[in-house]
Amino acid sequence: MWLFYAIFAYFFFAVSVFIDRFLLAGPLKNPHLYAFYIGILNGFALLLVPVGYLFPLGIALPPLPHVLLGLLAGFYTVWALLAWFVFVSKEEVSRAAPGVGALQPVFVLLLTFLLASGIAEFAPSDIFAFAFFVAGSVVIMMDKFSLQLRVSNWPLLLVSTFLFALSIVLMKLIFLVQPFFTSVVLLGSGSAIAALSLLAFSQTRQGLRQPEKLDRKVLIPFLIGRVAGTLGTGGLLLAIFLAKV
Repeated sequence: MWLFYAIFAYFFFAVSVFIDRFLLAGPLKNPHLYAFYIGILNGFALLLVPVGYLFPLGIALPPLPHVLLGLLAGFYTVWALLAWFVFVSKEEVSRAAPGVGALQPVFVLLLTFLLASGIAEFAPSDIFAFAFFVAGSVVIMMDKFSLQLRVSNWPLLLVSTFLFALSIVLMKLIFLVQPFFTSVVLLGSGSAIAALSLLAFSQTRQGLRQPEKLDRKVLIPFLIGRVAGTLGTGGLLLAIFLAKV
């Protein structure tokens, strides 16, 4: 079942990334402000708290270590998005996709060994499948399109991929110890905190002081992109929640 949700998530992520590239390369050229808005929107997960009083969602105040774990997972997600948006504003997404596909599984595996070595179990077949997948991704990454990436932009790709991988591992850890909706509230809260931290950048503050006018040609793609991103995020969270370690 988790695989279905993963495929569902990455389909909508593809739609979202395409629209992000369109907006960041044209009408909305402020990746810091873009990441800020997404982090704030993720913070609306806090609305699940009052809903939890009306419906049995299982939301409860978790222990402090679990709170910090969930907040960090959401926090790193927004910073990963910031690095990714800055990268997307400078490069073609089609050139970056193979690199992300090759590097993110490696980072996830390494971080799993470091952070969840006592929880994760890998059968020999799992290691073989992982190695086969990564080898294929590396072959694709060596394609001329990936090699055309400017050297100055590789750090952005590496940072965003690493932070995405770190957030995925932390998400799985919080899902292992807390109910789904409690975890979602913590993740959304962490994203909102990360969004507020982006106010340290002058680009974010300037964008808020001088917001760009959104006409219909910009607003409609923006809304479609956020709906696609929300559906992708929901699918990814369900996939991580249901997947075996």
